[in-house]
Amino acid sequence: ETWSRLNEEPIPPRSSDPHDGTKNVYASFLADGGVYPEGTTIVKEAMRPGTDFIGLIAMMRKEKGAQPDHNDWIWVEYTRSGPDEDFRELASGSVCYSCRFPARDADYVFTR
Repeated sequence: ETWSRLNEEPIPPRSSDPHDGTKNVYASFLADGGVYPEGTTIVKEAMRPGTDFIGLIAMMRKEKGAQPDHNDWIWVEYTRSGPDEDFRELASGSVCYSCRFPARDADYVFTR
């Protein structure tokens, strides 16, 4: 709740969206000159279409030396099917990187 929301309005679902749902994106630190500082964590939460609970959490964390070819970002995605279920890991690593490649000039962060 204290982190900065990176999108002005909730991001609506779009066709062929791997994070299908209405999304908000939050960052523990803001970018400086278009680059996020070491230690930044960015969290995307999504309510899946037709639901009223957060069903997806995708996170990225910038850790010095973790992934030098990808600006040191580490990615992981968690999902759940119901509001009373625990989140479980769905994807991480290269799966996430391949989707983020088009945003490499924005330090791998999509906000629209």
